Amino acid sequence: MNQKTFLNGLSNGKKDIIREIIDLMNQNIASLEDVLTGKVWDYSDKQRRGSKRQKDIADIMRIIESFPELKARLPESTIESINRNL
Repeated sequence: MNQKTFLNGLSNGKKDIIREIIDLMNQNIASLEDVLTGKVWDYSDKQRRGSKRQKDIADIMRIIESFPELKARLPESTIESINRNL
């Protein structure tokens, strides 16, 4: 399928063309557990800018709020930081 066919499909509202393109794209994505682990590593890096570390802890808090069962995966020091930020 070329770009013109794709754009014509969009303008005609043909969602089957979009599905076809999505089916062709096979992407590996990180699991939520892996994202959480990466955020904890980033937050734990004392060399990282303070503003970045604040964002990391906020991201960790959002993940834990949505998926409380993942809190058990956090190190105690990160849990203490979360409790200080509440």
